[in-house]
Amino acid sequence: MNILNLKTPGITVTPNSIELPPDTTKATWSKLLNQVVRLGNSSNWYLGDLAHFGMQNFPESVVEFCKVRQLDYSTVRHRAMVSRAIPPASRRQKLAWAVHETVCQLDLFHQNKFLTLADTEKMSVSELRQAVRLSQGQEDSSVSDGKNVKCASKYADALTDWIEHLPADFFQGEEAEARRVIWKQRLKPMAELWAKL
Repeated sequence: MNILNLKTPGITVTPNSIELPPDTTKATWSKLLNQVVRLGNSSNWYLGDLAHFGMQNFPESVVEFCKVRQLDYSTVRHRAMVSRAIPPASRRQKLAWAVHETVCQLDLFHQNKFLTLADTEKMSVSELRQAVRLSQGQEDSSVSDGKNVKCASKYADALTDWIEHLPADFFQGEEAEARRVIWKQRLKPMAELWAKL
């Protein structure tokens, strides 16, 4: 299956990878990269594979490409890191790119173990993340004082500060009723948590 309609010899395109020969020219690479960006959200593997190739062979061009296309370089670099970490042979067509991203920091054996688990158990990304954390001896971050709790605390503090400095007329005027409805919905889970304390 060649969704890019490539007629360039030596370039292999599958549903979850694109492999370029070492002698691929900058012009060919650039043309492919532009096509992949146009494919949109389903192109994570292609973008990652092309960005990884570009970073190895034309690093200054990747930065320039991101500037011209107004792409976030760190996002492109992240796609490249995931593509580098998960070889095409290990990628599972049935699984979302985010599932692969979850296991990309693991060694190849554990990548395959957790990709198989995610596939057979039909796990969500969050369930897989939890399984990976638990397998590494970490506590469930939704219960511990891990990164998620620290992040929630930071945002709760920021929200408290914002509420304390809220303009007196915030819930007045033409949009008052709509704002009240929206903020009641937003604050309801916090009120429920407060009631449990």
